[in-house]
Amino acid sequence: MKITGIQLFWLMICVVTGLGILYALPHSIEMAKQDAWISIALGGFMGAVVLFVMMKVNVIFPNQSIIQYSQSILGKWGGRMIAIPYLLMWYVEGGMVLRSSTDFIYITLFNKTPIFILSLMMLILAVYIVYVGGIVGIARCSEIMGPLILFMVVFTCMFNLSNMDWNQITPIYTDSGWRSIVKGSVTPLSFFGDVVVFSMVFCFAVDMRKSAPKALWGLLVSILMIVLSMIVIITTFGPNLSYRLWFPYYHMTRLISVFGFIENLDFFAVVVWMFSMFIKSSLVLFAAVYGTAQWFNVQQWRKLLWVVAPTVLCLSLLPKNINEAVIGHVYIWQFIVLPLNIIAIPLLLWVVGILRHHANKRVRQS
Repeated sequence: MKITGIQLFWLMICVVTGLGILYALPHSIEMAKQDAWISIALGGFMGAVVLFVMMKVNVIFPNQSIIQYSQSILGKWGGRMIAIPYLLMWYVEGGMVLRSSTDFIYITLFNKTPIFILSLMMLILAVYIVYVGGIVGIARCSEIMGPLILFMVVFTCMFNLSNMDWNQITPIYTDSGWRSIVKGSVTPLSFFGDVVVFSMVFCFAVDMRKSAPKALWGLLVSILMIVLSMIVIITTFGPNLSYRLWFPYYHMTRLISVFGFIENLDFFAVVVWMFSMFIKSSLVLFAAVYGTAQWFNVQQWRKLLWVVAPTVLCLSLLPKNINEAVIGHVYIWQFIVLPLNIIAIPLLLWVVGILRHHANKRVRQS
C-alpha cells in the first residue's frame, strides 16, 4: 500500500477542514470573542509544529509507523508501552468522530431517525472502505472529496458577503488581550493536534522526504480555510451569538440569499461535511485497526476490523446527548490527549530518535 504526496495533501484537507469548521470554532469565540480568529491561527501554528515534529521522526525512520519506530527508538517494551496511549486515543477518537458525525446529521437532516441507526450506517461505510481499499482507498476518496470541501468553503464565504458586518470583528486585541487569545487557542490546538493520526499514514508515502511538504501545505491550507470561516462567522453573527450556536457555520449557510435565486445552500454544505466526516472516520478506524495489528504482530490486519468496529460503535453510543458528547470530547482532549499524545510523546520520540540516529551513524562510520 503506497500513497502519493498529493494524496497526503488532500487527505489532510479532508481530515482537518470540514470537522474543524464545525467543532473547533464556538469554544474559541467564547474565550477570545472577536479575536477568536487569532486564536485559531495560533492553535493552527502550534498544530503545524506538532506535524513537523512527527514528519521529522518519520524521515529518520522511513516505512515505519509510530507503533514500529517507537520500538526502534525506546526498545521493544518501552516502545510498546508508549504506543498504548495512541491506540486508546484512536479507539476513543473513532467513537467521538462517529458520534459527532451522527449528531450533526441527526440535527440537520434526520431528526426522527435513532442515533444508533445513523451511527451504524456511517460505520458500515467506514468499515467497507477500510476493508476493501485500506489507506489507498481512503486517500483516493480524499482526492475527489477534498476539492469539493475547499470549493464549498470558498463558495459559501463569497456568497455571504452581503450578510457580513466588519464592525463586529473590531477592536482587534484590545478587548481580549493575549491571555484570552491563548486560552481560546487550546481547543483548536487539541483539534489540529489530531494530525498525530498521520503517524500511521506517513509510512505508506512513496517518498517521505518529497511527500512531507505536501502534507504540511495541506494543513496550512486547512488552517487558512478555518480562519477565513471564523472571520465570516464573527462578522455575520457577532461574537456573543456565535458561540451559543452548536454549528455556527451551518447556520451561516442558511442565511445566504443572492437576488432571491441562490438559496438553501445548507443542504450542499451538509453533504460536503458528510464527505469530510466519512474520510476522518475511515482514517481513524484504519489507524486503530492497523495499529492494533502491529502491536499484537497480527499479519492479517483486516480481521481485527470485526473487533475494533463494534468497540468504536459502543464508544460512540456512551454519551446521552450532544452536550455530553462535546463536553466529554473537549475534556479528554484538553487534559489528557493534548499534554500526553500531542506534545510530550512526539517530543520524546523526536529527541531520543535524533540522539539514537546520530549514535548509530557514528558506530557505522567507526
